[in-house]
Amino acid sequence: MAILSSEPRPHERRAGNIWNLPNQITLARIGLAFIYIFLQSSGLQERSVWVHTVTLIIFIVAGISDWLDGYLARKMNLLSDFGRLFDPLADKILICAALIGLMGHHLIPYWIVVLVISREFLITGLRLVALQQGQVLAAEKAGKHKTVSQIVTIIVGLLFLTLQEWSRGEELSFAMRFMERIQPWLNYWTLLVSIGSGIYYLWKNRKLLE
Repeated sequence: MAILSSEPRPHERRAGNIWNLPNQITLARIGLAFIYIFLQSSGLQERSVWVHTVTLIIFIVAGISDWLDGYLARKMNLLSDFGRLFDPLADKILICAALIGLMGHHLIPYWIVVLVISREFLITGLRLVALQQGQVLAAEKAGKHKTVSQIVTIIVGLLFLTLQEWSRGEELSFAMRFMERIQPWLNYWTLLVSIGSGIYYLWKNRKLLE
């Protein structure tokens, strides 16, 4: 991910207000993340159709908002340091919560979750180092690919849990058997992309650690 100067360009100076539309969407996603965490904790304690359904919907809406706030920020020339810092933070909160939830339902191994979350903390630490040096690290394609892999893996897992609850007591459908079989492959895909993008990120910004 590239290092951006802390001095905003002329068309970005107007984006300093955190209440612009893209940043409002980012803040809303943080709120959705905490609602998701609350509902997910309830779902781990008791099997509930509506909990799994609502958490699936929340995650999909949050994923769409992740694309939308970035698109609007570029379209409306409202790129800001706040967005560059809090947009990935909102993603991390939601992604980590969802991975832990899937681990609780035995759909992803704990060691994969630990490695992926460790990667997120490591890159967040690098962002803080850059911030202390008056710089903000912006997202790059490697980070976006990582996010897409995580979102796809999580949505498949949440969809499987939702369908499982809706069809409780019935034989697994073809779609459910398919999702159950591809889940391990998606887990490893997410792990490889997450670790690979983390190594790329650290290497590209290695001067921050000197």
